[in-house]
This record gives sequence, structure tokens and C-alpha cells, in this order.
Amino acid sequence: MDGRVFRLAVVVAFACALAGRAAADGMMFPTVEMPRQPFSVKYHRVTVTIDNQIAKTHVDQAFVNDTDRVLEGTYLFPVPEGARVRDFTMYEGDKPLKGELLTKEDAVRIYEDIVRKQRDPGVLEYVGRDTIRARVFPIPAHGVKRFTVDYAEVISREGNLCRYLYPLSTERFSARPLDDVTITIQVKSQVPIKNVYCPSHEVSIRQIANHEADVSYEASQIKPATDFVLYYALSEDDVGLTLLTYKEPGEQGYWMLLASPSAPAKEEIIAKDVVFVLDRTGSMSGEKIKQAKAALRYCLGSLHAQDRFDVVAFNESPQSVGDRLMAASAQNVRKARGLVENLAAQGGTNIDGALGSALRLFDGADRPRYVVFLTDGLPTVGETDVENILKRVTSQNEERARFFVFGVGYDVNVHFLDRLSEGNRGVSEYVRPQEDIEAKVSAFYAKVASPVLTNVSLEIGGPKTADIFPRPPYTDMFAGSQAIFVGTYQRAGTATFRISGQRPGADGRSRTQAYATQVRLPGRDTNYDFVPVLWASRKIGYLLDQVRLHRDKELIDEIVRLSKEFGIMTEFTAFLVTEPGMNIAESRERATVALDAAGSRTTGSWSVGQAQNASRLKSAAAPQAAGKGAGGYGGFSDAFGAAGPAGAPPVPMPSRAGSNQAFVDAEGRVETVAAVQNVGRQTFYQRGNAWVDQRAAPKMQTVRIQRFSEAHFQLARASAEARRYLALANNVTFVMNNQAVVVGDEGKTSLTAAELKAIVGSASG
Repeated sequence: MDGRVFRLAVVVAFACALAGRAAADGMMFPTVEMPRQPFSVKYHRVTVTIDNQIAKTHVDQAFVNDTDRVLEGTYLFPVPEGARVRDFTMYEGDKPLKGELLTKEDAVRIYEDIVRKQRDPGVLEYVGRDTIRARVFPIPAHGVKRFTVDYAEVISREGNLCRYLYPLSTERFSARPLDDVTITIQVKSQVPIKNVYCPSHEVSIRQIANHEADVSYEASQIKPATDFVLYYALSEDDVGLTLLTYKEPGEQGYWMLLASPSAPAKEEIIAKDVVFVLDRTGSMSGEKIKQAKAALRYCLGSLHAQDRFDVVAFNESPQSVGDRLMAASAQNVRKARGLVENLAAQGGTNIDGALGSALRLFDGADRPRYVVFLTDGLPTVGETDVENILKRVTSQNEERARFFVFGVGYDVNVHFLDRLSEGNRGVSEYVRPQEDIEAKVSAFYAKVASPVLTNVSLEIGGPKTADIFPRPPYTDMFAGSQAIFVGTYQRAGTATFRISGQRPGADGRSRTQAYATQVRLPGRDTNYDFVPVLWASRKIGYLLDQVRLHRDKELIDEIVRLSKEFGIMTEFTAFLVTEPGMNIAESRERATVALDAAGSRTTGSWSVGQAQNASRLKSAAAPQAAGKGAGGYGGFSDAFGAAGPAGAPPVPMPSRAGSNQAFVDAEGRVETVAAVQNVGRQTFYQRGNAWVDQRAAPKMQTVRIQRFSEAHFQLARASAEARRYLALANNVTFVMNNQAVVVGDEGKTSLTAAELKAIVGSASG
């Protein structure tokens, strides 16, 4: 055996104090007290294979000594509950690496000692776990030490839902941002895989087949501050349904329903009719028309043989390939591509004539109908009054075609395009000047190319549910897609969630198919604390659309209230993080002024930004999820995950979990709100150098704790909930057991058993 390698084969069985944590990651700290963290992580690469709930994780990390002196470090690896460490290797060392397995009691002392030396309570989050410790010496000045760890575990399963967790948040202890972070996961199962979902990060999910899925996350120049969580369900049903809930006793409950279809056989993909309407006016000249042509070539190449289609290119007058819908044969696709290749960008914009020509092509066939409309301008030829155009589209769209609308650049009438898509059961998206038209349109069409369930509806029986988003009518369900519905409930009880839609029968005619699951809405369930935030995000997005399109000021109070309670900042409520003393009346007035000013804009960067901000919130799948560092804003999506981000501009990544909030401002810039973050269900705002729980009230009973005192560590040992709050910062105020706990310069240095119980109540662990 190589002297630089030692192997540990241990089965660790212990009661993990952080309920639900299922994986671990390494950290490096100096063995002597230093004024700052001297070690940074150069890269962090994780490869996971999950085969029938057996997860094998390979971790590859490289640490850098950022100082000009030789150092000794302590490498810590919190061991997953029930995991078997298969291999632990240090590279580039000339001495054997000595490691020892510490019990959770011994590990507590190590973590507390690090907190005292580093003056950073973040590591307290890992108190309560058995830990592998290794002393690393020497670490040359500016030298690199690479570690690889391999471990295996049985991941948890509750009902049909499996959960894998990798606590990537340990990398926030790096002295500087990481050059690159990657997580790749391959999931295989004998039972078909459904509803692959990541609430914590912006990931790419590829359902290869019913029994296999790939998940990947990539980021650069960031400090990961959020644990990576992946859920997937196992189901034999054609459409798998999974319900997640959150409810605290005496408070409103929240639910999220995931629904995804099985990978269909070719004969199960529903034949569709689609008309592509392309703006070829003078303003589309140059790079725009090149990218638009490339996008259209991709869409044409993705048609199924049983589809019918046509292309309508327009300037002053529309030009189509044929005078009726054509079968998507190789010959007809080549013919359409020929038209596209010969298009020149010139002339005025006759939107009314183009849409009328497109709608007249539909002939009442029993199949879903789509109009994919791409434009970069305002109507300038023919009918130019947008109200009249909308009325004419409504009267001409007898076949109930769905509109997927792309507005390119800042010269489009955003309100018109949004109302066009909203009134025709579709969605709209905007391609900003710095974004790639081809990438965005192609990513969208890849998701909607294969409908498997049309005219989808959701029915819920049992305890009363409310505030369901998205609002009907719902769009269709596509192969490889996933529907996400959220809502609220008040009382516990058994509920039936039923999704129905149209699918073709053996004779080719549509039949109604229904898929149902019967579940219990619990009186208490706090495992899925991201569900309330997701619900609030979608409701705020819906309300913003209503205010923006219909000028309903009565909704402003609700936008302000939800923004404050759930920490979801919009371009109209970002002031809440900088002006904490403002009451609800003042907040309403401030938001009203901003919304009135914004409501007067129908074109330009500000109008496009508002549309993108509202769309991002109302279609959110992972609220405040960690982005990708080099881009992570925007993207065409709806209740069924039509597409993800593509060609987005950089978003500055905050250094703490839950503060990744961004919106486009009036100048078209992406602004990040970094002074608010969520810890589970709770929202914290930065007040000076402290983080304050939004539930803390002036008249609330207060307990003051001196940071880094014995009282500080007593709280950390006693409660997993307290650890999560304490890990935020040196100065933090949080609410537990109906009282405010203030951790700062002054306060109690030790707690009696009675005082400790009064704070943590039943939240021990």
C-alpha cells in the first residue's frame, strides 16, 4: 500500500443531531490561531452514482495555503450517518497521512475550539457528528494539498420519495471563492424514476429513460454556502405524483405537488400542429436574424414525423411555406429550411397580418396546436392598435392554439406580448440584447417538442386548499418535463390530488386520462421547509403580473407583506432590507409609487425587466437556489419546466446561504439583494453587523447571550434549530419558543438547565 494512502472501512451508527443530513464534506483549518483563514479551496468535484438507493460518493478537493509560510492544518470530514468510508487519500505528501475517527462527543470539542480560534460560529452547524480528523504537515507556502474521499451509504426513503444530500456549504470556510465546483449524479433504479427535483441549486436534469436520470451542477468563482439536496420519486404510474408539505401547529400549511410523465414510446407522443411566426423586419438585421434562423432550423429539425407545421415569416406582409399545414416529412422540412435560409431582414412590422395568417392555417384537427412567435419590434404596418390586435387574435383563434411568445430586445411592447400569451393559454419570454436568441429558443423548444398530456387540469378533494399556483388554465405536459403546483391548506386530513388530460387512444382519437394520489395533509411537518418559500415566490410573481398588466393597487399590500415575511425581494420591495423601520402603510406607499412609475412603461429595458422578474418568480422551481456563478438569471419556464437559463448575464453570487436574490432594475442591470436570507422557513434581515429574525418584535421577551461564551456553546449543543441560527453570524437575533435570543457583545455567559430549557423548549437535538 502506498504510504500516502490509508483506507478506512468503518460503519458509523449514531443519532445524527442534524436530522436528515445524509452526506459530508471536508474542511481545513490551521492548528494555531491566526487572524484570518489561511486555506482556500482550489476546486471541489463530486461524482455520485445512486443505484437502487445505494449511493457511492467520490469527493475530490484541493486546498491551497494562501500564506507565505509553511503551515500545519487539520482536515475534518464529518461522517454521514450509517456511511462506510471506502477510501481516503492525500496526494503530494511524502509522509503517511494519519487519521482518526472521533466520536461525536470528541468532535464537539474540536468544532468549539475552531469557533473560538476563527471567531466564526459557522462550523457549529456540524456539531453532533462523528468526524474523521487528519493532521496535515507540512503544507508549503502557496502549496496545494489534494484529498479524495470515497464513501457509500443507503440514502433515505420516505414512501416513494428518496433524498440525497451533500453538504456543500462547508466550502464557505474557504478563504476565497473556488475556481470551480461540480456535482454530477447518475441515478438508476429498477422502479421507474419520477420527479427528479433539486430545491437548493440550479441544476441540469436529464431523464435518459424511465429507469435512469443524470443531474449536474457547475459553478465557478463562488463560495458554496448551501447544502446540495436532491429528491427523486419511484413510481410505476404513467404520471408520477409526489406531494411535499410543510405545516407548523396552529399555522397555515403549505403543499407542493410534483408531477412528471414516464418517458413515452414513439407511438405515445401526441402529434401536434405548430406554426412558427418569425419577424424578418429591418430591425432584425445582422446578428439577430442569423441567430433567429439558427433557432428555427433547430425547431424544424426537432419535429416528429407525425407532426404538421408551417413557417410564417413577415415584414409588411406574411410569407409562408404553404397555404395549409404540412406533414413534417423530410421533404417538407427541407422546403421550410430553404425559405428560412433565403430570408432577408427588411421592411416594416405587420404583426396583425402575420398572426392572422398563422391562425388561419389550423383546421380543427384533434391535436394540440401551438404558435411560436418571435418578434423584436412594435406593430408599424396594417393594424397598429394593440387592443384591436388582441381582439382580432381572440376572435380568430377558434382552434384554441397556445401562444409561446419571444420578445427580442427592448423595443417590443411587453404588455402587449404578455397579454397575447396570457390570453391564449401560453407564456412569454424576453431575449435581452446580450443574450443568444438561438440558445434561448432552442432550449425552450427542446422541452415542448413532445407533448404527452394536453389540456391538463388539477382537482383536489378533501380538506380545503387555497392559493394554488400556477393558476389555470394550465399548459400541456411534455416528455421529460415536470409540473410543479403549490398551494395552502388550513386543516389536517386525507386529500386526493387528481391530474387529468387528453392522451391519444389506439384509434388516434383523444381520450381523457386521470392520475391520482391520496395523501394525508399533516397537522405538523417541518421537513420540507423550502415549500412555503416556493409558494410565496410564485404568489408574488402572480401578483406582480396582475398589478403590472391590470393596474390593481389592492394587491400591493399583499406583495409587501409576503416580501417582508418570506424575504423574497422584488424590484418594488427591495427597500425593505435597507429601511427596516418602515411600517406597512409607509411600505405600501413606497411600493405604490414605484409600481405606478413602472406601470407607465410598455417598452424599453425597464418593461422587459419587469416581465422577466415576474416570470422568474411565478415559475420558480427552487426559490433562492444557489446559482452557477458565471450566470444564473432568467430563462423560459412555466409550471412544466419549459426550459432553463440560457445565455444569461453574470449574477454576483452572495457569500451566504439563501441570499441569492436578483432582479433586473430600471436600467436593465441585474441587481443582487444580499442583505436578506432564509434559514429554513424563517427570514433574516441584515441590520448593521447583525442578522435579525423578521419575527422578532420590540415587546417580545428577550434573552441576551454573549457570543463564544459557554452559554453560546450550550445552545449549540442543545438544539439543531439553534445551531442553524447561530451559524449565521457572530451577531444574530432569532426567535425560539416565543422569545428573542440576542447573541452579541453582551449577555449571559452560562445557562442553567432551566434557562436552557426555557429557550429551546422541545426543539432539542
